[in-house]
Amino acid sequence: MTVRPEDQIEEMLKAELILSAEEDYADLSSYAREVTDVLELRGEDETREHTFRLIAELLENGYIRAGIPTAEGGFEAWDEDLVEVVAHIDSQWRRLGRTPELGEIVWFEATEEGASYLNDHPSLITH
Repeated sequence: MTVRPEDQIEEMLKAELILSAEEDYADLSSYAREVTDVLELRGEDETREHTFRLIAELLENGYIRAGIPTAEGGFEAWDEDLVEVVAHIDSQWRRLGRTPELGEIVWFEATEEGASYLNDHPSLITH
């Protein structure tokens, strides 16, 4: 099976998104910016669609979890099921009508599964 270059780019991008949420909590705006830059996207709809798809995959695979940072420096993960979390992020982003700014809508934290994925695939990390 041949890996298409665009598939390799997306796998590297997913690894970078996990890594950013492992190093510190990552917000939706930083994910959107990274996806836009790496995939050279033009326009709000493209940014939302690609970012949302990648986030949904990372959540579904259990590599990241959605929630908010606490005042004490911890992370409060949302306790809704995956479908509700994804629907919430999508509806809030659409309601916002633009790419989120720092801290708007949701933050992400890497899980142990995400860290394990990065350890098992070091070639995907570009920095």
